[in-house]
Amino acid sequence: MVPLVEAARIVVHCADSPLSWTIDDIRRVHVDENGWDDVGYHAVITSDGAIQRGRPETMAGAHVRAYNRYSLGVCMVGGRKGAVDYTPAQWMALDKLVDEWQAKYPMIQATCGHTDLDPRKTCPNFSVKQWIRIRKTASPYDLSEILGALK
Repeated sequence: MVPLVEAARIVVHCADSPLSWTIDDIRRVHVDENGWDDVGYHAVITSDGAIQRGRPETMAGAHVRAYNRYSLGVCMVGGRKGAVDYTPAQWMALDKLVDEWQAKYPMIQATCGHTDLDPRKTCPNFSVKQWIRIRKTASPYDLSEILGALK
C-alpha cells in the first residue's frame, strides 16, 4: 500500500451489491478477485448504518483511479444495478462520517461521487452534490424527500 498524500476530498461509492453485504464481502472481491492488498475503501456503510473501517486512513485507497492518493473513499452497501436503495440508517451514517472526516481533515475541499471523477461510472447512483446541499435539512427518515432532491 502507498501512503495517502493528502485527504483533499471524500469520494462516495456504492458496492453494486445486495444490502446484506458487509466489508468482508467487499474485501473478498477486492483481494481474491482483483488481487489488491486490502479492501479499496477507507470505510464501508452497511444497511444497518454501521461504519466499518477499511484501509487505514493514512494509506491511499484503491477506489478511483488518479485520485487515490488524495482522497478518502467511503462505500455504501447496495446500489445494485443502479438502484438507490440505501436505508435511512445509511444516510445518517454517511452524514456522520462526512462530518467526522471534515473535522479530522480540514484540508478536505470537496465531497463528491465516483461518477463526478469518472463519468463512465454511475456510482453511487445519486448526485452527491445535491445530497451535500440538502443533507442538513432533509429528514433521513423521509426517503421521498431525499430521493426527490437527488434526481
